[in-house]
Amino acid sequence: MPAHLSLHNLTIRYGSAAPALVELSLEARPGELLALLGPSGSGKSSTLRCVAGFVAPEHGGDVQLDGRSLLALPPEQREAALVFQQPTLFPHLSVAENVAFGLQMRGMSHSERNRRAAELLDAVQLGGYGPRRPHQLSGGQRQRVALARALATAPRLLLLDEPFAALDPELRDDMRGLVRQLQRERGVTTLLVTHDQAEAATLADRVALLIGGRLQQHGPPEDFYQRPANLAVARFFGAQNLLPATLAADGTALTALGPLRLCQPGLQPGPVTLVLRPEHVRLTPAAAGQPLPLVVGEVRERQFLGTLYRYSVTVGDITLVALLTEAPFQVGGQVGVDIAPERVWAVKQ
Repeated sequence: MPAHLSLHNLTIRYGSAAPALVELSLEARPGELLALLGPSGSGKSSTLRCVAGFVAPEHGGDVQLDGRSLLALPPEQREAALVFQQPTLFPHLSVAENVAFGLQMRGMSHSERNRRAAELLDAVQLGGYGPRRPHQLSGGQRQRVALARALATAPRLLLLDEPFAALDPELRDDMRGLVRQLQRERGVTTLLVTHDQAEAATLADRVALLIGGRLQQHGPPEDFYQRPANLAVARFFGAQNLLPATLAADGTALTALGPLRLCQPGLQPGPVTLVLRPEHVRLTPAAAGQPLPLVVGEVRERQFLGTLYRYSVTVGDITLVALLTEAPFQVGGQVGVDIAPERVWAVKQ
């Protein structure tokens, strides 16, 4: 049965330094892949190490598996397997022996170990590689062996600490797909540590964003793009259009581009920042002899990104970035700027 992992009020401190993690409470639901996302030093690896049993939280914190505390258990008894950024394979053992190492420690018979190792090597697309030594493998192949070894003991928790960071982009994409496939097939509850927003959004069922040791937001990946909890979240997820505004009591945001009636309940009047993703900025022609649109801007820059065009448009003192599939506007020309209120998300300053 898939495991339910819950973290309660975790604070982790190394020596006399400021806490690496502050009062983190979070859960990984049975069978889901939860991404711990954040910049370097945000506390995500400390969280993983605490779950694995290598770091203890301060008094009052707890790590529970299906409601049972793991704090008194050593790492080898926590039913968790850990895959690091750099695969730590035994150089003197064959690939198959590396995969089967944990099974040997559990007393499984030689024939059963071989059968299980062959099955897992097939699963990670390394069938027939069993007799080789780690030094005969590429970096991507070694990481596949590390993944197979982690899954060999049928762990209830799979802990992945930046497992794709050292791989080339093409290999990284292959490994991401493989991990997601195996994780779904086996239903193992998984924590993935990453600093890559796209990786978290692509792989995870839910994302937990840590900044400065504190949880900023958690939920489905799309929430971070469409409904960031605060300005730090919006900036981490690449928000390029941040528009200062004042929110009136009737829900109208007063901006340098004019008033916008927001479709976002629950906001209190006062200063806010409007987050508008570039793909939601609409540009229209402002041709001579035609009635001018309500808001007119000047195209300052146009870049071709392969499948999209990136425009920088100034409206007074405001610069907006727009992404379009076509390139009908020239640098220096005037364009109409249209913002749909339902695409705008406000966060408190």
